[in-house]
Amino acid sequence: MRLVLLTCCLALLSTASVAADSATPAPAVQPVNTICPVSGEAVDPSVPPIMGKTKDGKTVEIGFCCAKCAAVVAKNPDAYADAASANKKADSGK
Repeated sequence: MRLVLLTCCLALLSTASVAADSATPAPAVQPVNTICPVSGEAVDPSVPPIMGKTKDGKTVEIGFCCAKCAAVVAKNPDAYADAASANKKADSGK
């Protein structure tokens, strides 16, 4: 009887530790910038960042103020990576 109780207790403890591990949220991705490289507005943390490469080959996560700006950058993220790293609005030249 004691063996059955011990086995049940161990099973409950192992289940609780697995449940606690799965409840831990994944670390959030931090964009390199606080200013949107398209609009110059503040970055909204609820908009998922997009990965781009700077001219020197460094990979960065680019943050945006809205989904519209994210859609613009998604077409060519590398063109905005340096501006994001400098935390300023990109020179669009358009």
